[in-house]
Amino acid sequence: MNYFLALVCVAFLSGCVCLNPEHKKLAPPIANTNRVIDSLEQTKDELTKAGDANTIVGTKVERALTLAERLEVLLKQIEEEKQTSESKEVKKPN
Repeated sequence: MNYFLALVCVAFLSGCVCLNPEHKKLAPPIANTNRVIDSLEQTKDELTKAGDANTIVGTKVERALTLAERLEVLLKQIEEEKQTSESKEVKKPN
């Protein structure tokens, strides 16, 4: 009886043991820089309308906007390099 109780406790504490490998895969993070850039530009416009463009918040928003734009350019370069590297044929030496 003690063995059965210990087995039930271990099964309960271990959680769901699923044999489907699709459940264990972690999805890669999705970078949607277009949304970030749009949000930052909207915030910048609202700060300008409010007259707070010269405050610390305004400068940090502008800095974040330029970083997001740089990230967008880097992601495009990575995608282009990935496509060109996939299209290249690799010849093995004899």
